[in-house]
Amino acid sequence: MSYQDPSINQVNFIAIAMDRYNYVCLEWTVVQSMHEARVSHTTSLLPDGRLLVVGGGSDYLMNRTELYDPSTNEWKIGADINFGRYLHTASTLKDGKILITGGFDFNRRALNRSEIYDPKTGNWAITGSLNHARSAHKATVLSDGNVLVTGGAHDVHDSVIKTAEIYDSSTGHWTITSDMHDARSDHVAALLKDGRVLVAGGSINLSDSINKTELYDPRTGNWTRAADMHYQRSQHTGTLLQNGKVLVVGGGVFFWKTAEIYDPVIGNWTKTVNLQFDRVFHQASLLNDGKVLITAGDFTKLRNSAELYDPLKETWTLTDYLYHGRFSHRASVLMNGQVLITGGVNITNSPFNSAELYDPSTELFHNL
Repeated sequence: MSYQDPSINQVNFIAIAMDRYNYVCLEWTVVQSMHEARVSHTTSLLPDGRLLVVGGGSDYLMNRTELYDPSTNEWKIGADINFGRYLHTASTLKDGKILITGGFDFNRRALNRSEIYDPKTGNWAITGSLNHARSAHKATVLSDGNVLVTGGAHDVHDSVIKTAEIYDSSTGHWTITSDMHDARSDHVAALLKDGRVLVAGGSINLSDSINKTELYDPRTGNWTRAADMHYQRSQHTGTLLQNGKVLVVGGGVFFWKTAEIYDPVIGNWTKTVNLQFDRVFHQASLLNDGKVLITAGDFTKLRNSAELYDPLKETWTLTDYLYHGRFSHRASVLMNGQVLITGGVNITNSPFNSAELYDPSTELFHNL
């Protein structure tokens, strides 16, 4: 273990680093850098094991994409998307194609544009436009393969919306469905094992979060209020556990270190043990063994710590530290079970732009 949770002056402010976590050995390895610095981008695992990274770059680079190949540890530049964006969503459709929706453009205007990536050709194609422009929304692939989009914001000031719509993957068209009860952005959405979608928390303006939750039933197209969470949260994470329950972690105005679990059978929230550190703008990854890896977050202290939640023991355990503190990054579980961390920003809101490789056989760092 190389670092402890850093103070601001311990952080290298010029990096675009990718940290790959091997949860068997409990260690981080810094891999080859992306070509572009990114924040609030999306990552999608392709059928062949490569990882597609889209948008979220500097103002004039938000249309750039790239592909990471774990077998070669190399990044290759991909085809540009048609509309540069950040704070958008990426959904993997049943045919392996990737649907990109909404987000802000470089003028901070919400987009209603959607486009599709075909991994077989490496090309982008424009598909149906959303009925409502939105950013900081959530997209959930339903059991039938269609995509439910919820909430979001019209602009960077406020204008949070409660509308929802469904993308028909067979026709490429969007259809408006019932509005949520509460407008929200920066919320979580989880597909439950019974096919319903749980939406929890979110921002209602620039400073206030909510603890309200609701359930969407695709069979009826209706929303039903669910039990409130114990805490108001936004910029939190929500993870569907292997037992069908949903773990919600951190977020909120006060950067909670709390966590709670939703049981869809009884419809209640239960507090679980607190994290070691406050978390907001962090990431959560469900590992193959059922544990949940929480990484970095909290822009006030720029955390590089990571911790593991064990649902069977209901415990949090600190694990190896990332080499770079970050928030608003992305975490992706690769086919080999490793977790790739990409991009993010430092306390000055600058994207990362360096890379380093840790060799566990020599315990040396190598600049790439």
